[in-house]
Amino acid sequence: METDAGKQDAGNEASSEEIGGARPSDNTPGSAMARSQVAPVPAPLTAPRATRADVTAQRPNFLSTVMTNLSLDEMPGRIFLSVVLAILLWFFVTSLENPAQITTFRALTLDTRGIASNLKVISAPSTVDISFQAPQNVLSTLSRTNIHPYINLDGLSAGVHDVPVSLDLTGSTGQSLISFTIEPNDVQVQLEAQATRSYTLVINVTGTPAFGYGAEQAQVDPAQISVTGSESAINRIANVSVAVDISDKATTQRGFITPVAVDSAGTEITGLTFTPATVQVTVPIKLLLSNRLVPVRVSIDGNPAPGYSVDDIKIEPTNVTICCAPGNILESIESVSTLPVTIEGTTSTVITQTQLILPAGVELYPGQSNTITVTIGVRTFDTTWQMSITPAPQGLPPGYSVVLSPNTVSLTLEGTFAQFQALTPADVTALVPVSNLGAGTYELAPQVTVPNDIKIISVSPITLTVSLIAPTPVPSTATPIPTETPIPPPTATGTPVVEVAPSPEATNTPNPTETPTSEIPTATPTEVESTPTIELTATPSPTPTAEAVESPTETPTEA
Repeated sequence: METDAGKQDAGNEASSEEIGGARPSDNTPGSAMARSQVAPVPAPLTAPRATRADVTAQRPNFLSTVMTNLSLDEMPGRIFLSVVLAILLWFFVTSLENPAQITTFRALTLDTRGIASNLKVISAPSTVDISFQAPQNVLSTLSRTNIHPYINLDGLSAGVHDVPVSLDLTGSTGQSLISFTIEPNDVQVQLEAQATRSYTLVINVTGTPAFGYGAEQAQVDPAQISVTGSESAINRIANVSVAVDISDKATTQRGFITPVAVDSAGTEITGLTFTPATVQVTVPIKLLLSNRLVPVRVSIDGNPAPGYSVDDIKIEPTNVTICCAPGNILESIESVSTLPVTIEGTTSTVITQTQLILPAGVELYPGQSNTITVTIGVRTFDTTWQMSITPAPQGLPPGYSVVLSPNTVSLTLEGTFAQFQALTPADVTALVPVSNLGAGTYELAPQVTVPNDIKIISVSPITLTVSLIAPTPVPSTATPIPTETPIPPPTATGTPVVEVAPSPEATNTPNPTETPTSEIPTATPTEVESTPTIELTATPSPTPTAEAVESPTETPTEA
């Protein structure tokens, strides 16, 4: 119904355009028929429509061209318009029933195509993300297996290039309805020229065969191998090797192994192509006839510098196991010597490595090294020195005196001649600790001190007799000032006057607490019987101190 209405409207519009526009001339053939077909159509009741020229000016060029040359009153014009309207209607209905959707596939592998045989990709993104927009029924047919993003490197030379990402879709229907966006759309690619070089294979045999078995020389086929890669990678190659582990093996080992290229630091180099890809390696393993453990003897050549001597010799290992010879030959070998180690003129310890010298037909048991580590200790040539020193007390209390017996100590020292030449008397001391000791006699050991690089061999005697003497008391030098004693005037009788004077002993007495006795002869008036009139009580006695001398006036009282 909608289609028929559309057709009717289109017919009316066409009729109105025909009416308002230019008409064919009456003289043109078929004009009468055209007039007869149009005449029955009534005039539209709507507002005047735009002319054909106005309508076609607003349409695309294709439609303008078609509609300019095609009249809708003609059958082909009506058919064309019906088809266009049908298509538009189909798109509209389809969009309602099957709407467009967006789906994103992430981390899709990015392939490279068209690269020249002499070039290699050094760096390039490995994945991209792609978003697809299409009707739902079309998107349902998409999967990661039929999405193939790639970059085309055809015609590119060595260097860095920005290359657009392209897409191949396989196994999906309705591809014309699919639109997509690639992220990133362009990628940066670095190309480098390829190089090929030949190398001699190195065989690395690790491990030790089973006990009683030994490994012979390993073999590889082919011995040469070609390596192809970028020039920078080829220039880094230090060697190409194959590794074989024969740990605890008792039979010959044979197999195909992939070579490995390493740089000078032993790091594997990747991104290389080997031709051939694998090589055959053979390691013969055989049963050993007999073996024997023997010591290692190191040969030393030369002597240390004057004043120096060999102190110690150490070797590692000290013993090795020899084998692979008849039993009678091994039994006759007592030791295995090494290449000489030179120590001529050395003044310090020598640490070096040397090689074993194996007798003819004799080999080391598998798993042992032919290298011997030797350490030769060299030190200065020591001598002894004897000397005597005078010991000194240490920590003597103030005022004390000390007597040491004997008063010398004999020392025997060990060191180099140069050390003794530089030795001074101040460098060697012998101290006797007497602090916190009282007066008396003691047996004490002297403490001898020498420089760090000199060794004490002996001390004689081991102990000393030490006598500590306490200080003698010294009288006080302070003299008390006596009080002035008045002298009484002589009596008129002519009797001699007895003067009582302070005793000299009382004046110089060191202990002021001592008091002179009453037996002082000058203070006893009883010896004069003819002079009873002497009044000694009236004469004050000189008193050095209040406590030192008693007053002599007490003596006459007793008389």
